[in-house]
Amino acid sequence: MDLIERLAYYHDISGLPMVVYDGGQAIKSFIAATFAPDIALMIVSAIMDGSKDNKSKNMDVTLSEDFVIAGYVRESASGLLVVAGPVLEFPCDWKLAQRILCHIKEPMSRTDEILSFFKRQKSFSLSRFSRNMVFLNSYLNGEGPPENYVDEKITSLLGPEFDDYIKSKKEVQHDSQSMEQVLLSLVERGKEAELVEILRNERKIPGNMGVTANDSIRAYKNIFVSSVTLISRAAIKGGLDYETALDASDTYQQKMETLSTQQEVHELWRQMFLDYTKKVAKIKRFSSSSNVVNKALGYVEDHIYGKLTVSGVAEAMGYSCSYVCRVFKSDTGKTLSDCINEARIEEAKHLLIATDKSIVDISLALGFSTQSYFQTTFKKYAGMTPAKFRTVTRP
Repeated sequence: MDLIERLAYYHDISGLPMVVYDGGQAIKSFIAATFAPDIALMIVSAIMDGSKDNKSKNMDVTLSEDFVIAGYVRESASGLLVVAGPVLEFPCDWKLAQRILCHIKEPMSRTDEILSFFKRQKSFSLSRFSRNMVFLNSYLNGEGPPENYVDEKITSLLGPEFDDYIKSKKEVQHDSQSMEQVLLSLVERGKEAELVEILRNERKIPGNMGVTANDSIRAYKNIFVSSVTLISRAAIKGGLDYETALDASDTYQQKMETLSTQQEVHELWRQMFLDYTKKVAKIKRFSSSSNVVNKALGYVEDHIYGKLTVSGVAEAMGYSCSYVCRVFKSDTGKTLSDCINEARIEEAKHLLIATDKSIVDISLALGFSTQSYFQTTFKKYAGMTPAKFRTVTRP
C-alpha cells in the first residue's frame, strides 16, 4: 500500500483534513472543501525550518494567532509532506473569519467563502488533533515523538489568549441559546410588554443579527429566514391560526428581500418579533365570546404576580363570585380556578426557561402557598416536575 492509499484509509477513519505536497506542489487532497491559499500550509511553513534539528523533525503541530490548528508529517522514505488542517475547535464566526482573512492578507469580501470552508471541516480540539498527528507519524514512519510530546505541546501552545477565547465562545453560545429561548417564549405567550423591554435594552441580539459592519447582507437575510420559521412556530403554539402565521411569514420575507442594508434587515427583524407577539396577545386576550371571560382572563394576566383568587378576580370586575364562575364554566368548560393555575404555570415555565430563579422563589413569586402545592400543580398542567422541565428545556 503506497502513501496515498494509506492516507486515504486514515482520512476515512479519522476525518482529518490533509493535503500531500511533493516539492511544494499539491499532489493529493483529502479535504471536504477547498480554499486558496492553503491556510494550513501557510501556518506550518513558519515552524518547519525550526523543527529540522529536533527529535520531532518529521512531525509538528502548531496553533496560529487566530486559533487555527495545523500540523505536518514528512514521510521519511519519500520525502513527501503531509499537511493536516486547517481546523478549529469551535464553529467559525464572522469576527474570527475576518481576523483570519486579515492575517493571510485576503479581502474581507471572501468572508462568506471562508465561513463555508470551515463549516465543512470537522472540528478538532488541539489535544485530539495532536494525538492524530502522533498516530499519523507512527503510521507513516514507524516512529513516535519524544515522551510526553502531546502534553508539552499543548502546554506550550495554549496561552491565556486561547483560554479567554474558549471561555468567550462557550459564553456566547450559551447566551445565544438562552436568549433565543426567552424571545420565542415571549412570542408564544403574547408577552408584548416584556419583549419591548428586552428589545429596548438590546445591545447585540444573540442569533447573530447584530454583528460587524463588514458582514454579508445575504448572511443577515439567511438568518432572518430562519427566524421567521421559528417565530411562526412559536406563534402557532401560542394560538395563532396556521394560515395567519404563514401569511405573515410570506409578507415579512418579501419585505426583507427588498432591503439593502444590515440595519434595515435588523429593524424588520425586531418589527417581526413584536408583530407576531401582538397577534398572539390579541388571540389570548379575546379568545372568548363572553366579555366577562375576557375581562377575567385579562385581569389574571395583568396580576399574575399578585394574590390571585377567584373571589378577588370577581370583586375586581364588579361581579359576584357565583356569577363569574357560572359564566366562566359555561363559556370555557373550565373553572376560573383552573384558568388561574394554568396562567401561573405558563408563567412558571417562562421563568424556568428564561431565568436562574430557584424553584422556591418562582413558587413564592406566583402566589403558591407552599412549594409542595406548586410542585403538584405544575406536574398536573405540565406533565412533569419543575426541575425536570428546566432540565429538558434549557440548553
